[in-house]
Amino acid sequence: MNVPTFKIKEVTEEMLPELKKLMLKYIVDFYKCP
Repeated sequence: MNVPTFKIKEVTEEMLPELKKLMLKYIVDFYKCP
């Protein structure tokens, strides 16, 4: 499979802030509920 890496990198960098927000939300929820 020949996938253009730069395209994947581009998309990943765009999604990174959203992913971080989601991860933070999950972590906070996890710690709130024992």
